[in-house]
Amino acid sequence: KIEDIVVNWIAQFVGVRYKKQNVPPGIITSGGSMSNLTGLHLGREQALKRGQNLVNLRYYVCENAHLSIFRALNILGATEQNICIVPINDEQCMDIESLYSMVENDCEHGYYPAVVVGTYGSTSVGAIDKIWQINSISKQYNMWFHIDAASGGAFGGEGKFVEKNGSLNLGDSVAIDPSKWLFVSYGVGCLLVKNAELLYELYSTEADYWENAEEVDNFQMSFTCTRSWRTLGIYMAFCHMGKEGYRRQLTKLCSIADVLQEELQKIGCIVIRGSDLPIIAFSLPNNSAQRSKELISNAISENIAYMTSVQLKNEMYIRVAISNYDTKISDIITLTEYIKKFIEKE
Repeated sequence: KIEDIVVNWIAQFVGVRYKKQNVPPGIITSGGSMSNLTGLHLGREQALKRGQNLVNLRYYVCENAHLSIFRALNILGATEQNICIVPINDEQCMDIESLYSMVENDCEHGYYPAVVVGTYGSTSVGAIDKIWQINSISKQYNMWFHIDAASGGAFGGEGKFVEKNGSLNLGDSVAIDPSKWLFVSYGVGCLLVKNAELLYELYSTEADYWENAEEVDNFQMSFTCTRSWRTLGIYMAFCHMGKEGYRRQLTKLCSIADVLQEELQKIGCIVIRGSDLPIIAFSLPNNSAQRSKELISNAISENIAYMTSVQLKNEMYIRVAISNYDTKISDIITLTEYIKKFIEKE
């Protein structure tokens, strides 16, 4: 099956190893949101298998986690009482000491730590949580460790990212969005699971109108019954670029982001960058929200660059994500010169 081949390729590329099993190491989904929902569903079910009840469960989520995490937990029956918001540190990452103290406090008060969610590339600034530290706490308290790597997962197999943050292989489930830095269209996601047989246990069902095949059907490993064939684009991209081709492109985009950061700082902008991912947030020297909105609008209308706004530290910043493999350093110089001229008009 092409889907199984693609899932295996993605797992190998991002550095997720899995035990030998009779099912593929994950599934293709409609996007990062469904991948997160499925991973969290798996985590919740492991706690319920141990005799816990929904009211008693605790889910630990960083304050800058993607909104799909909170939506998924609400769908799974979690209330504000169940969801523990872990603050971020100065690096925009989950504060590990706060996580540990929150888990300890919940245990002392009779609650059950069920799931902890790590972020591998925050949407705002590309911050990556210390995966190895979160994994240590999750193992100590027997929690399911879900990693939302929808944004930065494509970089998970890169040596410098593994060295700084820990391997994606430490997660029990990992959400990947190939439309971000695997250069395919929206509408396709991937969930990798260390023990993917748990997916089959959770979702496999029988019905008088369904003919069971001798081999495992991916339909029996996911929530959705009618499943679109979403894998051909990723399959063709991998065939065209190969592992090394992807590596070269990702390394190039990170280097281009380094140039952007340096050029922005030269013209007096304040830059916030959560990791080496090619995501940068910056503010203009006077930090005027109105002027920032004007810059974003002008740059888009004049086909200079597509930038967005983001709220950080209760202030508006301008966000740039370099996700087009055809981006060149000359494009960055053009953008920063445009920003410099905009600043000088004040």
